[in-house]
Amino acid sequence: MKSRNIHLLMCVAFLAMGTACAQSAQTPALPPATTTPNPINVIPTRTPWITTTVGPTTTSVPRTSTPVPPTPAPIEVLPPGTRTGIREIDDVITAALANDPAALRKLVRYTLTGCTKAEGLGGPPKCESGEAEGTQVEVFPILGSEGGFVRRSSIDRVLQFDLKGLYGVYRVPANAYREDYWPAGRYGLVLIGDDESAMTLLVEDGGIVRIVYHLQPLEMALAHDVGDWLLPPATVSMPKGTPTP
Repeated sequence: MKSRNIHLLMCVAFLAMGTACAQSAQTPALPPATTTPNPINVIPTRTPWITTTVGPTTTSVPRTSTPVPPTPAPIEVLPPGTRTGIREIDDVITAALANDPAALRKLVRYTLTGCTKAEGLGGPPKCESGEAEGTQVEVFPILGSEGGFVRRSSIDRVLQFDLKGLYGVYRVPANAYREDYWPAGRYGLVLIGDDESAMTLLVEDGGIVRIVYHLQPLEMALAHDVGDWLLPPATVSMPKGTPTP
């Protein structure tokens, strides 16, 4: 009985092995599993300035444009040869338009005033080395981005004019600012440079007492300076009954 049981167990074992072998024969062995990573999905980075894409780098820069200010219209000047008929004014106009430093030098009228050692902008002319406070000095006033004074030895550097023509001549109003060291003049001769810059020669008693270089648009710069036009610009009509000088 015992030997029969052993025999039965052996038969069961052989049957199990046969089934496994049959399955093995029918199902080929699979190679070890391998893992291939998928390509990385990169989301393009978008900013207002740079866009980056996968693959060859592509950088796009937004189109920008620098605003170009409109070119101002040329300033119209009076016809060549236009004069006021007043000699003390016309001599200055002729010398300036001819860019004649020698003639202009004779027309400069210096201001005699006391110098100062005070620091800062404005006020009387500054004393130079060796000059005591209040020393009487000859100066020629100019006005540009700042006010200043030119001594006689340096006057030629402000008498070089490259001018397109005469814009107009006006009377200086009685309430114009003036000091002993800052003459206002009686007439303003407005001249236009070849580069469309503008300047005014202030004239009194037949000579130039001050130069003003205009940094603002001309109409704005002259708004508070002009009493009335003696010789109006080409764009300004002379009112009827304008008094003579």
